[in-house]
This record gives sequence, structure tokens and C-alpha cells, in this order.
Amino acid sequence: MRTELRKILAVVMVLALAVSMFAMSVSATTNDLTAGDFIVATPDETTPDEVTTPDEPVATPDVLIYGDVNLNGEVTISDATEIQKAVAALIELSDLQAMLADVDADSEVTIKDATEIQKYIALLPVDGLTGVIVGNEPTVDEKPVVTPDEPVVTPDEPVVTPDEPVVTPDEPVVTPDEPVVTPDEPVVVEKVLITFYTAKTGWVKDADAYVLLIDTDTNEVYETIFDGENSWTAEVPETVVNIRFDRCDPNTGDVWNSWTAADRGEAKTFQTDGDFGVWNDEIAETSEVTIYFDNSVTKWDYVAFYQWSDSSFAQYTVMTQIEDTDIWTLTINSNITTGLFKGSEVGKWEPILQTANITVDTAANGNNILFTVFAGAEMWETTAAPYEG
Repeated sequence: MRTELRKILAVVMVLALAVSMFAMSVSATTNDLTAGDFIVATPDETTPDEVTTPDEPVATPDVLIYGDVNLNGEVTISDATEIQKAVAALIELSDLQAMLADVDADSEVTIKDATEIQKYIALLPVDGLTGVIVGNEPTVDEKPVVTPDEPVVTPDEPVVTPDEPVVTPDEPVVTPDEPVVTPDEPVVVEKVLITFYTAKTGWVKDADAYVLLIDTDTNEVYETIFDGENSWTAEVPETVVNIRFDRCDPNTGDVWNSWTAADRGEAKTFQTDGDFGVWNDEIAETSEVTIYFDNSVTKWDYVAFYQWSDSSFAQYTVMTQIEDTDIWTLTINSNITTGLFKGSEVGKWEPILQTANITVDTAANGNNILFTVFAGAEMWETTAAPYEG
């Protein structure tokens, strides 16, 4: 027994000695280390004052869409209106709104972006990013989606239908005496795009004027968007049938001109002709008309054509004299239906002489019309006939 105890005690002492020597070795090794032997990673200290606030406002919708300028999660006419206000410097867009407003991707917010949104709402073909979710922008090298060759594997095991039938309770369903009240369904009013077409009244766009559409039954006012050429458009409920278009001063908002457009029926395009107009969705194609002025009676030094339907000619546009003749000529477009001729004597524009108003009637005289002058009661009068020179 004593012999066994001695053996156990000897083993314990050997183990104790080994542990003591290992500890001394580790201590010596640690004391010999230099600062370069270890790299201690310390997390960056951040205080609440160092938290930065992003410049961009937090977007309300879960998904950002190009064209959703007001950040309500959908592209509507209100987004086009926001752009129009921003272009007119009435409001200022945030960086995020400006990014979503630049649907034509030209790095600036212009009236073209509002027009693209309007075309998108009207289900017309659009160029650019209108309606595209941010992050899903198409690229030139975009690859088609590859469909894997392997078919989808249907598990062999059929769906197990339980053997137990559905138990129908013996007790009948009790119908309450009070009828169930169904809430009234909201009335959904469809919208239409109304166009104010001014090709025959080009001066409407002069002086940076803007146009408002007014529902004369409710006095509701709708802003219009100008395409830069001949059309002003606004999205309105299809119930709007009696309309007035107001041409307004961009600085004061004063109404300069008005067109009454009552009882549109199913039509969506109102075409102006001077101070009047008609509802007509069929817009006639324009063509070139050449007018000629016989200067043999007036003997003016210069002859100019002036008219007020198309802004490009709403000035003293000097005509071209046909060599070795008294005939002066100018080519205009068929939207121009009225005007007059102005002239001067002895190379001066004062005093300005002019004819009475003329009518450019292509139906009667074709697209080459000669105007011959004769002395009228108060000013020069003209007759019109097909030009055969």
C-alpha cells in the first residue's frame, strides 16, 4: 500500500515541475516581444456628434421610380406639374427629386422631362427612363435572361388527400337580423388628355405666356404643359366637357386672351383660328404655300409680308423680288390664312404703307397665289388669283 502511494506522489511532483517550467518559458517569451510583434485592432471611436446626416431626404416610397418627382410611389400628371414649377423657378427640387425628374437622362431638368412624363401617362411611346425603377436602368450591353436547359422537376410524390371527409356541423348558420352594410364603392372617374392646338394662332406662345384650362361648370383650374411648338395639354376628368382656355401673363397672371370651348363631346383637341376655335381631333397636315405680290402699281422700294397667326412671320418679313420684274415672292406654311403686305418708299421704312388684310385661300387658288394691288377707298386693296408666271 505504501509503495503505491509513493508512486502516485512521485507522478504528481513530476507533473507540477513540468507545469512550473512551462509557465516560466511562456513568461520569458512574452517579455522578449517587441511592439512590432502584435497589431492591436482598436475599433474607431464614434461619438453621437460625428453621425452625419445625408443631404438627400429619406424617400417615402419603398421603390424609387424615374418620373415620380413628388415621391408618392407613382408617376402622375402631378409629377409633370412639379417639373414645370421647378423650370419656372416656383419651387426647388431636392437632389433626389431632380434625379427622378431627369427622365430623358440629359443631366438637367427641363420641360422635355415633363413632356416625356405626360406622354407616358397618355400611353404614348416615350424616350428615356420614365416609369423605370431605379436600379433597373437598361444598358447597351444588357444580356438576355438565359433559361436553363434543365426542366423544372416535379416531385414524384402526389399530394395526399386526407381520408377523413370534412365534417359539416349539424347546427345551421345563424343569420343576423340586421343586414350586412356594404360600404359605398368610390366612383372612379377616368381621365383624358385635352390638347389646346395653336398652329394657326402661333402668337399664343409669344412673351412666354402660359395657358390655363378652366372647367366652366365647376371653375376648377388645370395647368397645361407646352410642347414647345403648337400644343398645350392637360389631364382632366372625362366629365369635363365645357372648357375655357386662358392665355396669361407669366409675371402677373393677368389673362391676356380667352377661348370658349363648350360642349366638347368626345373630342379631345381644340384647334384655334385667331380668336376662335373648334373641337376637332383630326389635325390637318401642313404644306408650303408661295404668295406673290404685284408691285407695279404701288412701286414700293421694299415689300414685306406681315401676319399674326404664326410667330415666325409676325414681323416685317421682307419678300424676294423676282429679277427684272415687279413681282415679289415669299413661301409660308398652309396654317397661315390671313395677313397683309407692307412697303416703304425711297428706301425708308417710315412712313410704312400697307394693304388691307388679305386671305390666303388655298382651296380657291391653290398653293401659288398672286395678289394684285389696286387703289381702294382708304388703303391699297388686293385681288387674289392662281399664279401662272
